[in-house]
Amino acid sequence: MIRPSPMSTDLQAEPPYTDKVISLEQSYQLDPSDVNFRSLHEAKSSLFKLQEQEEIYWKQKAASKHLIDGDKNTKYYHALVKKNRAKNFIQKICISKGIYTEDAGEISKSVVDHFTNIFNKSFEPSAIEHFDIIPQIINLEDNIALSIPPFMEEVKQTVFSRNIDSIAVKSQYKMMN
Repeated sequence: MIRPSPMSTDLQAEPPYTDKVISLEQSYQLDPSDVNFRSLHEAKSSLFKLQEQEEIYWKQKAASKHLIDGDKNTKYYHALVKKNRAKNFIQKICISKGIYTEDAGEISKSVVDHFTNIFNKSFEPSAIEHFDIIPQIINLEDNIALSIPPFMEEVKQTVFSRNIDSIAVKSQYKMMN
């Protein structure tokens, strides 16, 4: 697979590396010595690194195409959006045992009810029967100190000390009614 690459001329040398690995594998099968094994291992490592570089190259190229063509109101962009909408669309859902619905309102209500039930359940921790299999990493005093809820001032300092660019802004998300 010979192709021009702006990244490295090593990508152009992949076929000789593949041939070299095949040759060294045959040599190792005929004479399984440590020297042949090391040579084979080094050749496979080099080939693997080249394949990783090639994969990174093609990922970067695909990402750059998306950046260049992605937001220009192009045919490419609309096809991408249409594909993502189809992938993320729920066509039908099981609302109860064996009963499916395709109605958008019922699907929406079913999803809301499902997650409301999950998140509104009270948590009941199960009793641990065999404490001896759990390693004791911290002592009782540390455990008590870690179990104390933080003071409001600690929370405030932590939140305000964060980088403003790393905090999600409300306007980035669609607000659901």
